[in-house]
Amino acid sequence: SANGQTYYSTVPAVNAVGVSPNSTEAYATPAASATNVLTVAVRTDSPTFSKGFLGYVVVTVTDGSTGNPVAGAVVTVKFYFPNGTAAGTVNRTTGANGKAQVDFGFSTDAQSGTYKITATVSKTGYQIGTGQTTFTVS
Repeated sequence: SANGQTYYSTVPAVNAVGVSPNSTEAYATPAASATNVLTVAVRTDSPTFSKGFLGYVVVTVTDGSTGNPVAGAVVTVKFYFPNGTAAGTVNRTTGANGKAQVDFGFSTDAQSGTYKITATVSKTGYQIGTGQTTFTVS
């Protein structure tokens, strides 16, 4: 069982001659499983951007049980063009408020359409969390 508790065990050997004394005690401590869940919210400062403008995305990470901000979580933010190809990846770490921000901008000849942003978040003791959002460039 993966629960962080230490288990102790001894065993005898059995053959045609009989049963031996118990072995030396052995022990093991299975790692506690990551049952804590990260809640990940992804939002941009606007649902629509014009070519040539700047924007930002904020990833907010909270503990799924308590709702408290999770500081020190590693956030991988990926941007996707409207045709689905990857536009770029940025890594950040959440601050004390559980937030990580990535600034972005669009050239005047940027592709028009719906862009997607995904965020994958990891922190020791938690299951990996994910979130996403979309925005439009016109």
